[in-house]
Amino acid sequence: MSDIRRWTADRVRYAAGPTYQRAEIPMEAFGKARPRVTVNGTYMPRGYSAARKELRRRFGEVAVAPPWVVRVTTVRQMPVSWSKRKRAAHDGAWCTTKPDVDNVLGAVMDALFGEDAAVVSAGAEKQWGQEHLLVIEVWAAGERPME
Repeated sequence: MSDIRRWTADRVRYAAGPTYQRAEIPMEAFGKARPRVTVNGTYMPRGYSAARKELRRRFGEVAVAPPWVVRVTTVRQMPVSWSKRKRAAHDGAWCTTKPDVDNVLGAVMDALFGEDAAVVSAGAEKQWGQEHLLVIEVWAAGERPME
């Protein structure tokens, strides 16, 4: 199996194989936005469109053949106002703040897949950490992800 592991200039860590792709992207999680409807038409908010474009740029093309299984892990940076004790206690613990996990998953799928109908299984989780991080894994359905 040809396994590719590398870092990029913007601190993105990649791992990829023929049926698996993973990226650890130092980026704050964002939720899927609702379209805005006006008299002049429908549009997506600028901030959401920009974040989606940036995520797509950092992740790159999905090189795995469909159907896909997707797993997203969101690490939220703990507030600097928290004490050292509270930060130590919450590092790696579940995070219950916004954005909702289903909205994060929807935003990631919007950013990475032109047509996400080929995603046959998806999962996501949120946890606290030292800095913002999105860990995105895509692999071919029926295959086992690399560990």
